[in-house]
Amino acid sequence: MHTLRDALGNRLPPARARDLAVLIEDKDEVQYGIRVGRRAEAERAMKRLRAFSDWAETTMAGTL
Repeated sequence: MHTLRDALGNRLPPARARDLAVLIEDKDEVQYGIRVGRRAEAERAMKRLRAFSDWAETTMAGTL
């Protein structure tokens, strides 16, 4: 996360940084933990992922 913040500075909105942090934390828990994720959790993760990817695509389109 720090690398992304270093690269983007203030262009990384706090909400998108939070989305990415939660996605990574949840991924690690589901992938390496003993708990199986539930459908509602997957749907929340997809909503966060869509918000982050929409922001990333918009931001990158403006820099090309």
